[in-house]
Formats: sequence, C-alpha cells, structure tokens
Amino acid sequence: MKPTDLSRLSDELKQQTISELFDKDSMRAEAFSARSQSLSIDYSKNLISNNVLSAFQQQFDTLDLHSWIQRLFSGELINNTEQRAAHHTRLRDVPADPLIEQTLASCYQLCDDILSANKTGASGQRFTDVVNIGIGGSDLGPRLAADVLKNKQAGINAYFISNLDSAEINKTLAKLSPETTLFIVASKSFATEETLTNARHAQRWLASSSVGTGSDQHFIAITSNHNKAVDFGVATDCILPMWDWVGGRYSLWSCIGLSTMLCAGKQAFQQLLAGAHVMDQHFQQAPFTENLPTILAVLEIWYGNFMGARSHAVIPYCYALRKLPSYLQQLCMESNGKSVRRDGSPVLSDTNPIVWGTAGTDGQHSYHQLLHQGTQTVTVDFLLPLSAGDNCPIAHQKLVANCLAQSRVLMTGQSLADAEYRMRLDGYNEKDISTLAPHKVMHGNMPSTIISFDQLDAFTLGEILALYEHKTFVCSVFWDINPFDQWGVELGKRIGQQVDEAIQGKPEALADLDGSTLAMIKRYQQKNQRR
Repeated sequence: MKPTDLSRLSDELKQQTISELFDKDSMRAEAFSARSQSLSIDYSKNLISNNVLSAFQQQFDTLDLHSWIQRLFSGELINNTEQRAAHHTRLRDVPADPLIEQTLASCYQLCDDILSANKTGASGQRFTDVVNIGIGGSDLGPRLAADVLKNKQAGINAYFISNLDSAEINKTLAKLSPETTLFIVASKSFATEETLTNARHAQRWLASSSVGTGSDQHFIAITSNHNKAVDFGVATDCILPMWDWVGGRYSLWSCIGLSTMLCAGKQAFQQLLAGAHVMDQHFQQAPFTENLPTILAVLEIWYGNFMGARSHAVIPYCYALRKLPSYLQQLCMESNGKSVRRDGSPVLSDTNPIVWGTAGTDGQHSYHQLLHQGTQTVTVDFLLPLSAGDNCPIAHQKLVANCLAQSRVLMTGQSLADAEYRMRLDGYNEKDISTLAPHKVMHGNMPSTIISFDQLDAFTLGEILALYEHKTFVCSVFWDINPFDQWGVELGKRIGQQVDEAIQGKPEALADLDGSTLAMIKRYQQKNQRR
C-alpha cells in the first residue's frame, strides 16, 4: 500500500468512533496491545484498525525500515549532513565494546573515589553536593535520571544548572558550601556559551571563598575538546571523553551520566543501561505489530499526517517522571522538527508534532479541559506505574483510577442526552438543564495510549527512554529526514553571537540586522549606560 491508501483508510475511520470499534470487537484491548520486558502498551483507544497496521507495515517494507535499523546499530554514517554515525546504542552494549567498557570503568572509578572521599575538595573535606553545568542533552537527560533515581543512602545531592539567566545559578549556589561542592562541566565542544558562562561563574564563586586557588580540584569536565577543558583549569585526570558519534540528546548513557551515578549509585546507572539495551534488542527483533517503538511511531504518523493532530501530550501519572515531557521535547522536536528530506528536497507532509505535558492529576486541573472540550485533536501518552512502591497504596489507587478515567472519558465523552440525564438526577430544573447541558457535552473520540509498568526503577526508566528514542527514529525513516542534526539550533547560536557583538558596539556586527533588533539593542544600551 501507499500513503494514498492510508489517506483512504483515514477517510473511512473518520466515519466511526473509537467506542464503536470497541462495540464491534470485545477483544480489541487484547488485540491492540504489546509489551517488552517491563513495559506494556495499550493502544486500543486510538482510531486505528488492522488494515491501518497492515498498510503501515507495507509502507515501511517499501522504505526498508529493517535495513535502516541495522544501519543505526552497526554505526554507519546515517547522520548524513554531518557525516557521522549515530551510535549511542553502542553505549548500552557495554561488554561487547572494550572502548566503552574502559571509559565507563574510569567513570565508575571516579564516582567511587568521590563517594568514598578518596577524591576531595581543596580543603580535604568530602564532597556532599555535585552541580552539573550543561544545557540541552548535557542537562535534560541526567537531570531526569537523577531526579527519578536519586538515593540518599547511595550518593550525594545533585543539582543542575542550564539557564544563562544567572538567577538559576545564584539560587543554587546560595544553598551550597564551596568546600564541599563539586562541579561537572558537560559540553561536547567546551564552547557552549551558556555552559561556559555558568562554569566561569562557579569558578569565581569558589575563588572568592576559602577554596581560593584550589578551585581546580572542584571541577570535572565531560567533553571531546580536551585542550579547552585544560585551558579552563580542569586537571587532566578529571576530564572524561565524549565522542562525535554520540549526539547531545542521546548522551545520557555516556559519561554525561556521572551526575546520575553520584546521586543514585553506579549500580542504578548500570541498570539504566541494561534497561535501554533490552529495548534496543526488542526494537531489532520484535515483529512489526509487537514492536513497541514502531507502534508508537505508527500512531504519531497516523494522527499527525492522516488524522489532523498536531499536538502530543505526554502525561505521567507518576511524580518521579514529571520531567519526562521536557526531556522528550528535545529528543523528539530537535530530532524531527525538520522541513527538508535527507537529499535536501522539501518534506511534503507535516513532521513532528508539538510535545508537551506535566505529571498526572495536576494537569487534570489545568489543560485537561482543552483535551476534553477543545476544538483540536491532541494525542496522549499516559504513563502509569501499577505498583505503589514506597508511596501510599490508597493514594496510588486513586492515581491509577484517575489515569484510567481520563483515558476512558477522552474516548467516550458525554452526549447531550447523558448530560441532561445526569442533571436531572442531580435535581436541576428543566430550564437550567436546557441552558447548561450543552456546556457539559464532550464529543469524545479523542485518542490515548497507556504505557504501563509494574514500578519505576532504573531498568524500567532505561526501557522508557530508549523506547522514545527508537520511536523518533522510526518516524524519521517514514518522513525521510535526518533526526541527528540540529541546524536550527546552530543558526540561533551564531546570530546570538552577532547580536552580542552588536550590543558591545562593534560596527561590523550591526550591518545586516533588522530595524526591530537594532531598536531593541539601542533601548538595552540606553538602559544600561555606565553611570
């Protein structure tokens, strides 16, 4: 089948509702479910059929998805615009790769030395706090993992600084003692403006304290630019490597995960890698209709290209995963927010939807109103732990009930007749019913997918993150785009440097700036004239 066949199928399914599909097939929930080792996906509450899955399978056969997957895992230069491999999965297959094994061993040893106080600060005191200074992939991944996996018994306190606004670093440093604070500067190039600005701020903070000239003992660098890290003042034995075949948003699995190791313990990090590796194997081996990343990709393409949905909400009913939507914003939108194909020709369809979301019941009291009664279709992933773990069982039961209720109401909605009936039960008079009932109507037929797991641990988190990585890759194959570059980000950096030079008064930087930007520069200069 071709995309035209998918368009025909979408026209047919638009004449039905998800509820009607359940009425026709009592086994629909079982038929449209799949699982990996730790994750189970129920996608039955989507307007999708076996014919749609067959059409996508034929389309991906035509696109040779299997070959693309092999090329990803074999380390071919599939990042064609930068002539690089995208071989982050190599980081998760540790015993099979001596280079990775040796590098991680060095990372684990450094972690052990810090936690055992074999490595201390300038005053000889044990480090109690670590501050990760990075941005993008050098921040979002370890920030999420550390937040989920932190273990006060196994590690030390972890903080994360990414924003160029110094309010963030000042707020963080105000809580800390220079003598017991370790900084990790995470930057592949060691030239990222936001990261270096914050790192120099930390340097000044240490230098003005009792640490003084011993501030170099309080820094670790993770970078591919060894010389720049040395010039900054990081000791050679405190510089850990990055490789050009690991993109920033795929770097959590590398030494970028040191801050996670320090606050959660190296065993937790090893389990994180193990979970991701299991998903890697599942992605390579599972049949099309049982392959979790492929199923999620099919849903995204189906709704985005054929059903008119341009927004995707990720809603974890799990407080520990509250930072997952922010992580996925970079992973998905930086990867697939593209408008040209691999050969440079224009993409002829929409690509990645807007990704957003928050944790659980908080969203029910804010944006769920739009999900239920808004005028646009928003696809939803609900993430749901089935075990309470260390949380209160009563509260967890209510959390599960709320998640399942939201998924059901998105599908069923509430008709005018149902609204009128319920208002009568509640004692409304007929005049009020006539006036208010239309405001209580919810059309339903809104899609949602439930990704459930027994409990959230390091292994499961690894599976979840690798699941979304591979889903993003499958979508890129369908759209024929390169998901591993980010030229839009790079252009913004370059123009930012030009505007900064213009603010400093360099004439050559002013040459081709527009009137609005020039006017704002002038206003800024007038406001900040030296007195």
